Amino acid sequence: MLRAHFPQIDSIRSIRPVPGKSSFVGITRLRNGDAVLGVRLNFGQAKAADLISFLTSAESAGAREIRLAPDRGFFLIGLAEAAIPDIQNAAVDNGLSVTANEPAEQIAACAGAGACASGFYDTRALAGQLIDQVPDLFDGSLKLHLSGCAKGCAHRRADLAIVGSAEGYGLVVNGLASDGPAARIAGGQIDFAIERLARLIEDKRGAGESSADCLRRLGPIGLAKALQQE
Repeated sequence: MLRAHFPQIDSIRSIRPVPGKSSFVGITRLRNGDAVLGVRLNFGQAKAADLISFLTSAESAGAREIRLAPDRGFFLIGLAEAAIPDIQNAAVDNGLSVTANEPAEQIAACAGAGACASGFYDTRALAGQLIDQVPDLFDGSLKLHLSGCAKGCAHRRADLAIVGSAEGYGLVVNGLASDGPAARIAGGQIDFAIERLARLIEDKRGAGESSADCLRRLGPIGLAKALQQE
C-alpha cells in the first residue's frame, strides 16, 4: 500500500554500518558524571510483555527518562550506579541485550512463524543458527534481514535477506525482501545453504575486505553459483 502511494520509497537507502564503530549498548558516562544505560532489542524485536516487565523494573530502580537509540534500542537515564547491574540482568532475563557489538546487532528479524500469520519460518531460531554456524559473516559491516515473508516488515534494503515462502527460502543480495531472489532454497536445505554461505565468505573474501563488500562484489550471480555447487 505504501509503495502505491509513495513510489519514491524504494529509492531510500539505509546508512551502512561502519565496521568497528562503537555501539550505543552498555554504559555511557555524561559530562556531569551520570551514567546512561544503552539496551538493544535482540534482532530488533521484543514481546510487549517482556518490555513492560523490564521497564517496570527500570522505573522501580529510579530510571527517570527513556530515549530512543539508533538501530532499535533505547537509553535509560537516571539509574543509580549501584542499580545498573541488576537492571542489566533484568534486561537479559526479558530477552534484551546489554552487550555491545554482538553479532545479533547486525540482524533484523521479523516476528516470524508462530507470531505472524504471514511468516513461513522461525526467524529467531534461524538467527541463532546463523550466528553459531557463520560467525565470520558478522564482522560489523553488513545488515542481515530475516524476513518470514516477502513483505519485509523488519527492514528495508539489506546487504543480505533470507525471505520465507511456501517453497522454502529466497536469498536476496542488497535489496528488498520483495525483490527477486538470487537463489531459492528448499525448506529442508537451509542447513546446507548456511554451510555453503560460510564457505563462500571464507574462500572468497579478499584481504581487508568486509563481509558486505564481499557479498556486493560477488553479487546475486556469484551467490547463486556458490549455493548451487555440487
